[in-house]
Formats: sequence, structure tokens, C-alpha cells
Amino acid sequence: MGNACPHRRAAEEPIRRVSLNEVRSRGWVVIFGKVYDLSEYVERHPGGADLLLGVAGRDATVEFETMRHSSAATLQMEKLFVGLCDSVKSSESNEPAKPLQLTGGRQISRPKLKQVDAWWNVKECGFLPCADPVKVLPAPWDRLVRMSEVLPTLTVHGMFRTVAEQELRDVLPCSQADVKEALEVLTEGEAECLHSLLGYICLAYLHGPTDVYEKGQTVKLDILGRRPHLDHLPAWLSMPWVGVSERLQRRPMLDYAGCVLNNWERLDPTGPIKPSNLRLLRRFTGLVDEEWFFKTHIIIESEGGHVISSLEAISSSMRDENIHNLLQELHTLEEALWRLASVCLPIMFARSPADHALMCEPFLFFFRLRPYIKSVKVRMDGGNGEEEFSLNGPSGAMSTILPAVDALLGIQNTSAELREAVKAFEAYVPKEHRQFLDRLRNAPQSVKRFVESRKDSLEEKTWYALAGAFNACISRVLDFRWRHWSFVEQFIVRPSSGGFSASAGSVCPVIHADSSPGGMPPSVVGTGGTTFDYLQQHITDSQMARIPLWSKAELIQRTPELQAAAATIGNLPDCPPLSEDGLWDATGPNGFVTHRISSLFKTELF
Repeated sequence: MGNACPHRRAAEEPIRRVSLNEVRSRGWVVIFGKVYDLSEYVERHPGGADLLLGVAGRDATVEFETMRHSSAATLQMEKLFVGLCDSVKSSESNEPAKPLQLTGGRQISRPKLKQVDAWWNVKECGFLPCADPVKVLPAPWDRLVRMSEVLPTLTVHGMFRTVAEQELRDVLPCSQADVKEALEVLTEGEAECLHSLLGYICLAYLHGPTDVYEKGQTVKLDILGRRPHLDHLPAWLSMPWVGVSERLQRRPMLDYAGCVLNNWERLDPTGPIKPSNLRLLRRFTGLVDEEWFFKTHIIIESEGGHVISSLEAISSSMRDENIHNLLQELHTLEEALWRLASVCLPIMFARSPADHALMCEPFLFFFRLRPYIKSVKVRMDGGNGEEEFSLNGPSGAMSTILPAVDALLGIQNTSAELREAVKAFEAYVPKEHRQFLDRLRNAPQSVKRFVESRKDSLEEKTWYALAGAFNACISRVLDFRWRHWSFVEQFIVRPSSGGFSASAGSVCPVIHADSSPGGMPPSVVGTGGTTFDYLQQHITDSQMARIPLWSKAELIQRTPELQAAAATIGNLPDCPPLSEDGLWDATGPNGFVTHRISSLFKTELF
């Protein structure tokens, strides 16, 4: 049908203008800017009811274009036409489509400095802090800020440990009492800054003297030198690190909050949160690749604020039994999740406008950055004698966005091992984020249970629109998780298996036939220390969370054609699995392939 959906109407009959809000509330569908009421056609749709219910209340132009439609469909759509959507420009316009844009986060204007009522306020600011991260600290912690500024230079020259001992050993407090006294004067934002600083400095102290690589004209590894790692931290580093971690109720480790949530500043303090207006406060290397890698996560967290506001609105709608608002907010959540997967995640593979090179090469991530942020076992004294700490490196699994979505939608963790891994990661998450998660998990019921329990009480088309909107959100969660998997395949799996070639580091991620989550080598783990069964199980659990819209019995009962087909099939005689002459065996190892090819011919072949 292309872009032409003709509607033969009398010239004097005015065309109705329909707002997008009305489209959402009534479950109508927009195609090429034209609004259709498909509610009476759902059961008769040749492609199945699920396809129409999945696009109810939104623009379905893309879905419509990707499916071939007959001339009969054109005539049918004329009968279902309602009017023109106000929010969509006329399809006759010659203006090119605009590229997808970031929103800049929920709050374009944020408090600039550290004096805020609370550092974290999930309802208002999502999972980013309420103010731009703190950049300076009072004495004696100010020396750490200066060390972090020269950290990339010192590590690449193998001088970080020596300089750190000279500059910090006699300055930082190294007893429990002194650490506690120095921490008492810090605000919450300053404590977060200190936790991040110590994470960078302690990991650089442990791992700084590492393999140094050089990248030539092709993606090639040239080891310039190798220096030993440490598994022990001195008291003048471990005491402050453990002390500030206990104050924040987190593990003594550079976590996701330390390298992402509290590790950025805006070049224009009043401008939006977007790549061109962000820079990292702290880094291990001087590479643009590291900067871009963490910037992408900051953008995801910023745009994820819209997800959180939708979750709050959905909770409120269920609490008030407001089905109209619930349907609308599910569509809003789907759009927010779509933006994360389709707009934010691809930023990771953006290219430089100057030379078209990747802003973040997977090669450099794996061999230059990942050694600093991998999981560690380290002995240190936190005030109760020296003990060994087993610590997970910063990981996207420490982001609270998808766990929050899972909790409210009702996506279960069916694996006990996965539940333990998720619980372990939460020890690295700000306590306010954990409290928000607990509130969602302890809600009277999830969205899935809410929708399922009202199948018999709601009007049929309302319930199917609600279930379809829920399933659309599940599809967006799966979209995000599969795209994330493709990044893992590109950044970790292929480098760890020696899969880099001259062009391997310069292509966008592609899911290969032999690189599914289930086929992962057991030795490959993420920066958080978990195997990639973690990702596979998340994907499987998300797929299982869908609400079945039509059972087989319901489809046969509703559709006369299927009833007739079922009756015909029921009258067929039972066929034995093995033919009398042994030529066919549908249940055998060859399936529907003949056992003896010569039996197909009148004469022997050989």
C-alpha cells in the first residue's frame, strides 16, 4: 500500500482531528498520520489479534510498512478510518525525517553545587544525583583530587605507586578515629566524591603497573612492558576507603556510582546532559575511548529518569484502579524504554566526524581499561585487622533502571543463582536506590498480576489493550537486553577469544550464529565478575513474562475458519509413525527424509 491509504469521503464531510492523547486513551492506531479504530476488527485480523493489540494506542506506521497488505486491506481500512492525528505532520510533506534526539534528562536545569536537601532523590531525579557531582574536597582529601588529575600520566609511565606513596602516605588519616573525624565534616555529595576518588586511586595503586600496549596501523597488540600487580593495600589507603564505604553503606570498591553516576560535569552548567556537554571528572587512561564508554552510561542514566517517572505513575494508577491512566502510562513507559534501547545504546558505537573512527574501540576497552575495573581480591585493614575482600568491578548490572522495571512489571528471576548475583550487586548500589527497589518489590502486586487478575472484570477490548501495552513494554525490555548482549559480544567475548582482526574493532556489533548467550565459553566473565549465564537468564525470564493474549482453545472458539479446520483435522485417520515398507519414519533420526533413496526410483541407482 505504500504511503497511500485512500479514503473516499464526501467533499462536504469534514475530517476529524484527533489528539495523540485520545489515540492513547482509546487504543486507536496511527498509520501515516491517519487514525484508525481497529477494536472491532481485532478478532478478524488475518495476521492474528496479537499484532493489532501490540500497537494499540500508538503510531504503527513502521509495523504497517514492514508487512505486505492486500487491496482488501485498503478497503477495510477505509471503513475503520477515524480522522487525522494532530501531532503528526501530513504525509504529503517533503521535509526529511529528523534524527532521533536525546531529551537531556528529566531536569535540564539542576542545582549546580553541593548544598541540596538529599544527594539522591529517585522520584525527582531518577538515579543520577540531585546536583551535579562534587569536584573539590576540603583538606586532607583535596590531595586525592590532585592525584586523580595526574593519574593517567603516572600509570602509563609506571610511576603511580611511587608518587602516591610520596604524596599521600603522610597526609591521609590511617587510624579509625582519625578517619571518622575527617569524614564527619563531609556532606553527602563530598562523601560520594571521596568514595569515587579512593576507588580510582586504590585500583590504580593495585593495577597501575600493568601491561602497556601499543596500537599500530592495524588492530594489533604490541606489549611494551609488563609490571606486577598487587593484592594488598596499605593502611593509609585502606582505612579511608573502608571508612567512607561504611558511611555510605556500600562496599569498598570503585562501583557504578563511582565511575558513572558521580563522575561527570557539564561544560555548560545549565545545558542538557548530552555527550558534547559532558566530561569525566576522573579516568584511568587518557583515551577518548574511556571517556566515551562512561559517557554513554551517563546518558543512559539521564534518559532513564523518564523510565522512573513512568514507573511511579504506573504504581499510582494501579493503586487508584485508574485503568485509563494505567494504559496511557504503559505506553509512556514503552516509549521511554524504546528511547534507551534505540537512541542511547547506539551512542556507544558513534564515530568521529573527523576520521570516522569509533569513539570507543572495543580493542582499547578490553586491553587498556578493563584491567583496571575488573573484579579483585585484595587484603586490607579496615580497622578490625587485615582481612581479604572479594570485590566486584563496576558493571552495568549495578544500574538500577532495569531491576526497577523488572520489579514493577513482574519479570521474575527464576534462577536462585541469578537472584544471589543480583543481591550481591545491590551491595554496591546507593542505599536510596536499594530502598526504591525494595518498595517496588514489596508493592501489593506487579503490573502483570494486576492485568491478569482483571481479565474477567474489565471490558474485553479494554483488557486486551492493557495486556497488549504490557507485552509491548516487555518487548522493549528484551530489545534493550539483546542490544546489550551484542555490546558484550563486541567488547568482551570477541577480544577474550582472540577474535580481533584488522577490521574487527571497527564494526558495529552483530549477533553471530555462534555467539548466542548459551554458547558462551565458561571462562569469560564481565567486569562485575559474573559469567554471561547472567545475561542469558535475564533474557529468558523476560521472554517468559509476557501475558498470553490468546490460548489455542480461545482462537478456535472465536474463529469459524479455525473451527472448520480443527474439525477436518479431527476426522483424519491416525497415521502410523513408520510406513509398512520402512521408507518413512517421521519420528526417526531422519524425520521426513526417506530412509532409502533408491526406493524412490524404479531401478537401482547403484
